[in-house]
Amino acid sequence: MAGELPSVEACLERYIPASDLADVKRILYGGEARKLNLPDAALSAAQERDFELLGYGFDAAPEQLRRPRIVRVGLVQNKIPLPTDTAVAVQVAALHKRIEEIVEVAAMCGVNIVCFQEAWIINSAISSNCCYLYAYSCCCSLSECPVTELSVKNMYVSLS
Repeated sequence: MAGELPSVEACLERYIPASDLADVKRILYGGEARKLNLPDAALSAAQERDFELLGYGFDAAPEQLRRPRIVRVGLVQNKIPLPTDTAVAVQVAALHKRIEEIVEVAAMCGVNIVCFQEAWIINSAISSNCCYLYAYSCCCSLSECPVTELSVKNMYVSLS
């Protein structure tokens, strides 16, 4: 592979002149969000655990019947931590460990809602020829799911 693109935003910031970048972000995102100051402990933990941590804020229109609230949403895009030919149980355990590390850092930032990519638990199944192994091996009831335990421990809502 020639190179890895870290993010769309990094590419935009590298190649679009600053004079045009604000307009591009306005068109793509509806405006430029302000960058948040995240806790140093969370930034250090993310670096140690080898994932990127960013924080942005934006304001919502005022409501007539409720006072303004701060809602912190964590958006997670994870990666497959092990090769897809690793045993299913080992892959699932590694993926749960990685997600747990990410959620712990999100909790340090006061996140109320954590959103995972769809089917995060079986994303390696989609990219391998072992779909039949994953379809049954990765299923669990909500009461037994490790993500449910993390939700209760860190007081957040989990969306997949």
